[in-house]
Amino acid sequence: FTQSVESIAAYAQATLELLPTVDLTLGGRWTRDDKQGQFTQLVNTPFAATLRAAENTPLDFTDDRFTWRASLNWNPSDDVMVFANYSTGYKSGGFNSGGGTPALGQRRLFANETVENYELGAKTSWMGGQFTLNATAFRMDIAGFQDRSFDGLSFVVRNAGNLRQQGVEMDAAIRPSRNFAFTAALAYLDSEFTDYQGASGLPGVGGTRNITGTPNAFSPKWQGSVGFRWNGDVGSTGWSWTLSPSVSFISDHYQGINDANPQNIQDGYATVQARFAISGPDDRWTVSVFGSNLTNQTYCQSRFYQTLGAALGLNNGVFAGSGAVRCQVAEPRSFGVNGTVRF
Repeated sequence: FTQSVESIAAYAQATLELLPTVDLTLGGRWTRDDKQGQFTQLVNTPFAATLRAAENTPLDFTDDRFTWRASLNWNPSDDVMVFANYSTGYKSGGFNSGGGTPALGQRRLFANETVENYELGAKTSWMGGQFTLNATAFRMDIAGFQDRSFDGLSFVVRNAGNLRQQGVEMDAAIRPSRNFAFTAALAYLDSEFTDYQGASGLPGVGGTRNITGTPNAFSPKWQGSVGFRWNGDVGSTGWSWTLSPSVSFISDHYQGINDANPQNIQDGYATVQARFAISGPDDRWTVSVFGSNLTNQTYCQSRFYQTLGAALGLNNGVFAGSGAVRCQVAEPRSFGVNGTVRF
């Protein structure tokens, strides 16, 4: 597979002061992509013919798009900023470079993906900066969502349909003293395919499946973290120390390809991590000890179906739609030491 790309873009942005406390930012970008490619595959053995098909396909793709953004910021006081953003986005189309059987031919092409994004939020500071609270409500409407699907032998990127991602993000920090800070973050996500009628079929079933109304993979409804940072001096040596433990959590979510298979649901989990550091005068050097996944939580980072699962007899013949699912296990409890010198 060979590919050449020529991409041309022009961008401009300006900020206007509408009032002493109100700014309006406007920006625009025009992009043009020209792509040419060639996929050539030879099949030299009968065994290879069961996995891949001979193919010689020239590929060509040209597209252009204008995207823009508008952002309104209001500062009613020095400690509060309220903002509203609207922006559009564009991801170029392209070519699938993997082998397949039967030959993919011009089905190797996939079109562009576009998005409309809305945001409304506030950034605030209280009690002279001892307490900060930020919150943002957002919505993304994605058209032509470029999704990676599995056909039983290979993964193919294609335009799935429309996806809506909306929710709220919040983060806060409390600093009761110069040497201590408590932080927390929380995100709620409502993910839904508003149109996806051609998703990958389940193992042993094949074909396509309508998963409209289901969430996108790797889109948990809840996730967040809590932690603190505590620091102090080591006598009068000029040295300092910092302790920063935290807990991160994530709720149930689909992993792997988008086919709404219950086998691909990862149960929610939490992980604990911590870091202790010693720094020299003026932070010229730092030595730290850190640990991750301290509770040794076992979970999957991603899931994927066993290649040739049907040929190997791994699909369930009684409960159609179930098969061999492989799990990429996350790292177990880990410790490390890190050193930094600044000069």
